[in-house]
Amino acid sequence: MALPILMPRFDPDETPGTVLAWHVAVGDEVAEGDPVADVECEKTVLELEAYAPGRVLAIVVAAGEAAYPHTILGILGTRGEPIDDLLAQAERERAAAPAPPHGNGKPRGG
Repeated sequence: MALPILMPRFDPDETPGTVLAWHVAVGDEVAEGDPVADVECEKTVLELEAYAPGRVLAIVVAAGEAAYPHTILGILGTRGEPIDDLLAQAERERAAAPAPPHGNGKPRGG
């Protein structure tokens, strides 16, 4: 079953964060605990780790883009696994979100 990589919640105000860098690319295999991305919010940088083994099936929010907490940043799963539902969910999140107050100003999830 495909699993989303989510933007963490940094504070109770649901402040958006920015993806600083991806340490993986689509198609890469990861083990549980492997670093997958660096995200920043309010001058705090957090290294996101894979919480399950699998293959990176999609990167939804590119480095440099902002996203609200609980937004799908990427998708892990197995090769050939259908991810259309998660991609559609990510698109709905982006469409419903207001523009973040920082980052590059592109609305990305919510």
